[in-house]
Amino acid sequence: MTYDDGYRDSPAFRDSVAYRETVGKHSDEDETTQRSFLPGSYPVSGYPSNGYGTETTLGLREQEYETLPPAPSQEPAPVAPARPARDRLGVHFGWELVLLLAAGAVGFLLWRADSDVLRGRSLEALYIQAAIVGAVAVGMGLSLRAAVPNLALGPIVFAAAMFFAENSGRGVLVTAGVTALLAAAAGVAIAIVVTAFHVPSWAASLGAGLGLIVWIQDHRTAEAVVSGAYDPRDHAVYFFGGFVALSVLGGVLGLIGGLRRATGRYRPTGDPSLRGGGGAVPAALALIASSVFAAAAGVLLALNNREVAPTENGIGLTVLALGAALLGGTSIFGRRGGLFGTALAVSGLVLLSHYLAAEKRGISVFALAAIAIGVGLLVSRMVEALGRPKEAPAPAPVPAAEVEYEPPPLEIPPDVTYAGQRPWEPEDAPRPAERWDERWASH
Repeated sequence: MTYDDGYRDSPAFRDSVAYRETVGKHSDEDETTQRSFLPGSYPVSGYPSNGYGTETTLGLREQEYETLPPAPSQEPAPVAPARPARDRLGVHFGWELVLLLAAGAVGFLLWRADSDVLRGRSLEALYIQAAIVGAVAVGMGLSLRAAVPNLALGPIVFAAAMFFAENSGRGVLVTAGVTALLAAAAGVAIAIVVTAFHVPSWAASLGAGLGLIVWIQDHRTAEAVVSGAYDPRDHAVYFFGGFVALSVLGGVLGLIGGLRRATGRYRPTGDPSLRGGGGAVPAALALIASSVFAAAAGVLLALNNREVAPTENGIGLTVLALGAALLGGTSIFGRRGGLFGTALAVSGLVLLSHYLAAEKRGISVFALAAIAIGVGLLVSRMVEALGRPKEAPAPAPVPAAEVEYEPPPLEIPPDVTYAGQRPWEPEDAPRPAERWDERWASH
């Protein structure tokens, strides 16, 4: 068997580098005209530029691709802002009905125990007492709604009474006006500390109240009102009616959603040390107004008692007013409150104290205040749980409207070709015919 160049046609040799180099030299001219694409056979830089810019893989020129009209945007339709949800007031009205029945029951028991308390001068004294406690309770309720509880109200009452009695010889109206201005100044001082330094109102007002107690105790003797001054017992029912009207007016204004939310904007929602400045003005006004209410109660107290002793400090009146406000349905957390709750709670507490005195079961003001505060805290939790707005159901998603968009036909100039040639189209490259040596096949 003769071995010639036929070994070049064997599969093992055809895979070698030498074979590919040899075949490449002999078949470049034949295969170049047959192959449409040969990897690595023609560099990218070898394609001539046609002067029309680069082309994308979609066959579009870059300039024409960038100038295509944009698809129409599908912007959502503007949605009107939703109105804030309103607090539910049914819980307040239900609780006030309970307070009305309780106050009526205590009044009936008092009438059974000692009916003389509800007649003549005793009834007038009861009206004055309810008006004094009620004025302080209204101020406390206002400060609670604004989320700035004013614990200096009791000391302000007795300090105002002491100042009024000491200067009553200069005229009742003038001295009462000056007393109200001084109380407003005390409220301004508390408001500045609370709103400017962002500190809890209960702490700032308590400190101010302690300072007023020191001023009261500096008086060694009791101060008497000038003889011949106005006697409020002649119009006791009007003072009581004024307190009730003031309390109900505050409740009616609290029914207005926008005003109620504005009053309670100082109510903390997160970190209590970071409070927004938007609620500072209502909070300051609440502190000032509550201080003026306390001064009015102090003037009425001095005119009714005719003498003010420095042994009184007002702490008991502060906690009693706090208990009455909470018992009436004002939330300890701020903003929420009822309509008749404060008036009914004050009336019930005053009647209860007189009933226990008539039954020879005297109770201290601190014990009465402790009971009222304990029940009032439970009422606050009930008001917060049942009085908050209902959560609105999540709106169903609205599918976006389908917009049909048909791009305009793209016009390509006919002279856009590859260096004057027809555009490239993929073709199946024919495989080169295998070379077979007849001599090799004969063996």
